Amino acid sequence: MNHLIGHLPPLPRHATDSQALLTTGDVEALLWMYRRVEPHCDTAEVGTFYGGSAVLGAMWARDRGTRHWCIDEFGLVGSKFPWEPSMEIAWAHLRAEDLHRYAVLVAGDVETAGLAFGDGVFGAVFIDSDHTPEQAPIDMAWARRVTVSDGLVALHDLHGDNRYPGYQEAVEGLVAQWGWTEAFAAGSVKVYRLPRGGEA
Repeated sequence: MNHLIGHLPPLPRHATDSQALLTTGDVEALLWMYRRVEPHCDTAEVGTFYGGSAVLGAMWARDRGTRHWCIDEFGLVGSKFPWEPSMEIAWAHLRAEDLHRYAVLVAGDVETAGLAFGDGVFGAVFIDSDHTPEQAPIDMAWARRVTVSDGLVALHDLHGDNRYPGYQEAVEGLVAQWGWTEAFAAGSVKVYRLPRGGEA
């Protein structure tokens, strides 16, 4: 994607620091997850990461002949983050890589736009939303509902350094409660496998 940077909308200044960039480890974890999605299953993410994660998901959707759904409230008037141009930049990156036919950008959050999706429709879900102990259970509950039995859910920014107070503890508590098992971890991304046969 680097060869296209000059032709794309610029990232906001704060989005160029380390917490807003996918590291090599993050990419490794997401690719590990997408390689293990059943061929017929769509995938989804909450938060488009300025197109970084959306491009990865759309690449694998293209190769499988499926769709990658991106739910993002960043940049919407009335949202928690109305100043974030994440959706606009994500779409520009997808078009630049000729991947816009394989990704669907859905404006909203899991409590609004997320209601449009049925149970067990995605093979994998990536969560990179608001990293708070209040939002984590909401996003994870949605991912739990819409992901297939034995499917995969990845979460971003699980650094283990208390960068987001209470977030990692909330995630770990729900993982234990729901019987998710850690399947892979790299960078600040952890991938969990959901129980086989439905909810624990």
